[in-house]
Formats: sequence, C-alpha cells, structure tokens
Amino acid sequence: MKYENNPDAPCYSAEEPWDHHWDGCESSDCGAKASHYYGSLSYHDWDGCICKQCGTKAYYLDDKREMHDLDDHCRCRKCGFVYHDWDGCTCTRCGKHRDQNHDWDGCTCKRCGKVKHTWDSCRCGTCGEINPDESAHTFDGCT
Repeated sequence: MKYENNPDAPCYSAEEPWDHHWDGCESSDCGAKASHYYGSLSYHDWDGCICKQCGTKAYYLDDKREMHDLDDHCRCRKCGFVYHDWDGCTCTRCGKHRDQNHDWDGCTCKRCGKVKHTWDSCRCGTCGEINPDESAHTFDGCT
C-alpha cells in the first residue's frame, strides 16, 4: 500500500530521506523517489549516470560529472546530457566557445580571440582602431 499524501503514512511529514524506509531508491512507506532528497545518491543503483532501478539520471548534479561517459563533443553517450568543462569562455574538453567570461586584453579575448570594440563614433575608445562602418563617420574631423 502506498501512503503518498496520506497523513497516516509513517513518513507523511518526512522532509529528510532518513525518515523513510527505503527499498533501493523508492520509499516503501510512500513511494517517494530518493532523487528528490539531498544526499540520496547512495540509495540508487547507478550504472554510470542512470539508476538501474528507477531510471533517474544524474545529469543535474554538477559534482557527479564523472558518472557520465562524455564523447569528444561533451555529450554523454548514455543519457545525452551535454556537460562542458568551462575555463572562462572556452571548454577545455571540446574547445567550444561561449560568449561570457572572456579574458579581455584590450579589445581581444586572450582565450578565444573574440574582438569587442567600444565604438565612440568613428574610433574604438579602448584601442583607437577606426570603425570600418562608414555610417559612423558623420562629423567633421573624423579620420
């Protein structure tokens, strides 16, 4: 008999996993899955990143990335989750770039080479490069 949402269940008010009677990763008291509770990874029977008993995936757990079998594109061969190892804007595993956490040296990112100018009309306010956009050159004295 399942006791889910039943005030007579032994674990009805349980907020912690140790208040349940666990049969693997499922509470024999109420049917709750261990994946809903902090620290409950040990209740599962893991085959890599997927529990053999209930199918719960460990993809949402940053500290359990070693459970995944990642290919050269950072995709897990078992569950399909993509997990990059970011060092600033570049993934150290596959080399993919993202547009955040750049390491700027003037207008150029030292890691990925992205260029980002701060145009003040016809010149970059950071490096002084002339804006290649002709429409930026609209006032006298612009060279």
